[in-house]
Amino acid sequence: MRIQTSQAALQHGLSVVSRAVAARHSLDQLRHVHLEADDDGVRLTATDTEIAMICSIDAVVSEPGAITVPHRFINDLVTALASAEITIDVAENSLVAQIRATDANESSIHGMASTTYPNIPGIGEGDWIKIVARDLREALRHVVFAAATDDGRPVLTGVHFRFEGDKMTLAAADGFRLAVYDMNVASELAERLEITVPARALTELERLLTDDDSAVEMYIHADRTYVRFHVRSVQMTAQLIQGNYPSYDQLIPSEYQTRAILPGSVLQGGVRSAAVFARESSGIIRLIFSGEGSDQSITLTARAEELGNHRGRVDAVIEGDNSRIAYNVRYLQDVLQIASGASSAEIAMETSGPSNPGVFRVVGRDNYVHVLMPMFVQWEDA
Repeated sequence: MRIQTSQAALQHGLSVVSRAVAARHSLDQLRHVHLEADDDGVRLTATDTEIAMICSIDAVVSEPGAITVPHRFINDLVTALASAEITIDVAENSLVAQIRATDANESSIHGMASTTYPNIPGIGEGDWIKIVARDLREALRHVVFAAATDDGRPVLTGVHFRFEGDKMTLAAADGFRLAVYDMNVASELAERLEITVPARALTELERLLTDDDSAVEMYIHADRTYVRFHVRSVQMTAQLIQGNYPSYDQLIPSEYQTRAILPGSVLQGGVRSAAVFARESSGIIRLIFSGEGSDQSITLTARAEELGNHRGRVDAVIEGDNSRIAYNVRYLQDVLQIASGASSAEIAMETSGPSNPGVFRVVGRDNYVHVLMPMFVQWEDA
């Protein structure tokens, strides 16, 4: 193999695939990056068997070939090199990559045979969906954070995708909260399709997405075992999570007794002050909705054992009965950060009492809903 490329291009490719390198694994190959050169160009591949990243880089291929080399080692080397042209040579039947830069640096890195590297699933029968990058990025931002981070219920560590016609619904839940986001896609499927993609893979996908109208191609293999996303020069493959995802539609309350509307930035400010105390104790923040006369407001209280108490108030438009509810402050801050978006966004909080789930919506938008389970507290001391 012999290729010539720029230091910037090679460094970019190594950086992109680094997210899929297994930093600690019993198989040495999974700590390597696979370099392959052929008539189609040069590709860098990394996988930890759960996700795989393939990045194509600009290069001149003089001789085709392939080798795997330790990712950390070659990445550190290329990062240390000054901006320059780089030549990588691998002699026939050799497992040593000779790396030469135009700034007089010359190195050799011992690798492994490309045949020892795990096979990355290819394209076969399946479904293709085209999505606008900006729209997908926004959807992921609204749901991925709500997926579970422990493996107690593996299916909840993923984000559920549901396709019906030209509509795509994403949902994530961890047993304490549920986020659901609806959007349209450019491709229309003939039949309803549901899959669950690991949240970790989608976090990496979000890093690749740009805030523009470029197209992202999503390929779902016919046997529903893996999914592949094509984003410009990068392909990311992820193993799908098997199992039935909970029927989340029925978990979204259809009615409420109390509804409060106020700017998201105002509510965030009130919660931020209360969080200082809540984090020092049980992590609980209490919200008391008062809609009597012209004095419509939400009172926020928090207590830090042996340290002190906090009581704040924010103005809001209250519909319905006076009410109260308590939340985990971290979960509350998570949804407010996402739902508020621009500082001008208004948030609607709906509740049917302290023991029922609360619902958060963005006023003027009907494609996003967040359900948050309440904390059970003693209210006589509120």
